[in-house]
Amino acid sequence: MDVALFGSEKSIDTVSFNVEREDGTLDENRFLVMGGGGFDAQIMADTKDDLKDMVGWVAYGEAGARHLFNRPGWARFQVDGGEWESARARSVMVCNCGELTGGMVLVPDAKLDDGVLDLVVMSPRSMLGWARMAAKVLFRHTHDLPVIDFHRGKHVRVEFWDATESEIDGDSLGKIKAFESEVFPGSLRVRVAPSMADLDEPEAPVIDAADPDKI
Repeated sequence: MDVALFGSEKSIDTVSFNVEREDGTLDENRFLVMGGGGFDAQIMADTKDDLKDMVGWVAYGEAGARHLFNRPGWARFQVDGGEWESARARSVMVCNCGELTGGMVLVPDAKLDDGVLDLVVMSPRSMLGWARMAAKVLFRHTHDLPVIDFHRGKHVRVEFWDATESEIDGDSLGKIKAFESEVFPGSLRVRVAPSMADLDEPEAPVIDAADPDKI
């Protein structure tokens, strides 16, 4: 309440997530943290609500274990109107924030106010691939892995060969065939603690109590 009433303000980015469904209908959405299709969305869609009420975010791990060895699907993606790239991916995500539930960091360079998107393409095909990717996230390794690719830009389009589950900010959106995302820099003002406020805000004048002319 103290931050809400008396805190400072900070500008953060928002991201569009416009999806195309199997029947050709289009849905427009906006998110703050991340959205995408594949493994992450399957977890969100199949997490048991009663288990989540009991153990919190750990319930996502149980859902993830059930989908760990699903077959990857073909997807292609385009960043900022560049060349199309294809991959047999387990998950394709657009991130505005790099931190996951539980404090794990998926995209170290992603920031809520940097004005760019971070596209993450995950393609592990074995237990070793999953283990290497998990180690990178848990221990914040900086070395590159062949099972996870990162791309940055302001606009992305992703198309799936087969309809896949999708989600934004932890909410399931159902199956989609494609999505487009665009970043809107500084489009949302939020209340934060003073130490987290925009750095370009004017500083309060410093008053020297020892000098009567400045009081």
